[in-house]
Formats: sequence, structure tokens, C-alpha cells
Amino acid sequence: MRCNGVEYNPSGDSMFPTGSATFADCYTDWSANVVYDMSGNVKEWTNTAPAAGVHSIRGGSYNNIEYGRTCTFDWTVGDNSFSFPNTGFRCCKY
Repeated sequence: MRCNGVEYNPSGDSMFPTGSATFADCYTDWSANVVYDMSGNVKEWTNTAPAAGVHSIRGGSYNNIEYGRTCTFDWTVGDNSFSFPNTGFRCCKY
């Protein structure tokens, strides 16, 4: 197992704490700092604005397949009041 996504969580209903031992290998070594869960677990709310008041949501979550968990997958957007139970906030470098 690498990161929390639908391949490893078929019911698609389990968010784990950041850095969970269940997905201990889901990290990136970013400038000598280990950053956990950059893919999977929850989607990232980002500070991008493809249109006025609309922001990209990246990274995918526990109910997405692997391709949908990448930072380059950019089909999900939301306005300033948008929320989903599978959306959190993390920095996402892309």
C-alpha cells in the first residue's frame, strides 16, 4: 500500500490521520523534509483561481483512483464557500 485511495479503501469511506501508520509510505521527501499524504486521504484546497472566486482542488482523496489523486488532476473546483467531507487543506506543488 502506498496512499489512501479507493484501490486500498474499497468502501471509500475512511479518512486516516495525516502520517497514519496504515499508509506509512505515503510521503514525499521535499527539500529534506518529509511531507505526508500529498496524494490521497483528503483533497487539497488550493489558492489557485482559474476564475474569479473559483479555486482548484487538487490531490484526490480516499474515494478517488490513483490518477485522480495526483496534483496535476485539476477537474475539481469550488467557490469560496465550497466544502466536501473529503476536502482538507495542504500545500500542493505542481
